[in-house]
Amino acid sequence: MAAFENEMRHQLCAEIHEHVIFGRNMDPAASQAHMAAFAQAKGFEMCGLATGTGARLAAGCIIDSME
Repeated sequence: MAAFENEMRHQLCAEIHEHVIFGRNMDPAASQAHMAAFAQAKGFEMCGLATGTGARLAAGCIIDSME
């Protein structure tokens, strides 16, 4: 978890939305309008940055443990 936070500078989706990806918290679950704005901002695609980073870091840990 520390490696993820070191790289992304945040752990929570709301913080990642605001400080890393969009410049504001999109909160797509808050309302249909928020979901529409999230979708229009390519939120589903852009949130792949955080999940991809987590997957890369996890894969690195697994590979390191095999050596």
